[in-house]
Amino acid sequence: MSTRVPIVAVILLLAIAVPARCQQTLADARTLYASAAYEEALTALDRLKGGGPPLQTLREIEQYRALCLLALKRQPEAEQAIEALVAVDPFYRPGEAEAAPWVRASFGEVRRRLLPQTAQRHFVDAKTLFGSQEYGKAAALLNRVLAMLEDPDVAPIEGDPWLVDLRTLAQGFLELSQNALATADAGSGPPSAAGGGAAAGAAAGATRPDAAPVRVYSATDAEVTQPTVLFQRMPPWPSELRRFAVKVRGLLEIVIDESGLVESAVMREPVHRVYDALLVEAALTWRYTAATRGGRSVKYRRLIEVRGPTT
Repeated sequence: MSTRVPIVAVILLLAIAVPARCQQTLADARTLYASAAYEEALTALDRLKGGGPPLQTLREIEQYRALCLLALKRQPEAEQAIEALVAVDPFYRPGEAEAAPWVRASFGEVRRRLLPQTAQRHFVDAKTLFGSQEYGKAAALLNRVLAMLEDPDVAPIEGDPWLVDLRTLAQGFLELSQNALATADAGSGPPSAAGGGAAAGAAAGATRPDAAPVRVYSATDAEVTQPTVLFQRMPPWPSELRRFAVKVRGLLEIVIDESGLVESAVMREPVHRVYDALLVEAALTWRYTAATRGGRSVKYRRLIEVRGPTT
């Protein structure tokens, strides 16, 4: 027993000393950076990075490496360091008190280029988790995707159809994941296509709250003048779904009210639960001339064929 105690004590001391030494090296590097000794700071940071530090320490290492390299005007190496930092922590942005405007601009340029790619990879991983019924992990990852797309260095994304599609898909799968978690908590088993949020609207139909229970006419009523289209834009197929939906066929039913607005929309023959949600949401924005009967505007039910992407 007397020989074991010193050995155990030495092991414990070494275990404590290693992280303490790492922190001391990082503190030294911070001090060197603050005193504008950028080359010396880089040497300390590179030595620390080579020791396989924990994730949080690695984030700080890459942060200060990027700042040192930018200060030394070594732009290509600085961009590589920023890329490594984005890989570790996509949400880090230097604040106004932390870096000069031109330094923040350099970070912003790299983040603007990398965050959409990172969001795409996270989305693919989230879909895999969703398919494996790991809904909690999928929801957490999808929230990160949406946060990246709302990042100040990326947003607004409305001018980029690919990013708009990615956001729409992430929102749709997030709602499905959240609904799946709620269903599981209620003890009802895995989710069906008629999930919550937008997906539920697609399966069960979406209706304007002011809908009134009056007669609705259709193409079988010969005495009714049918509505004509003023605005009826089908939502684009998200790029993630296009290869799965080339030959699909579906049927959308809408009810057009007396003012030409779409009062309700429901998928009678669904095509894909994500696209169904997009289509139902879009349908509620469509506009028509009102159907008429005997010179009076009436409600009208119209069926619209939905097809998969052609290219």
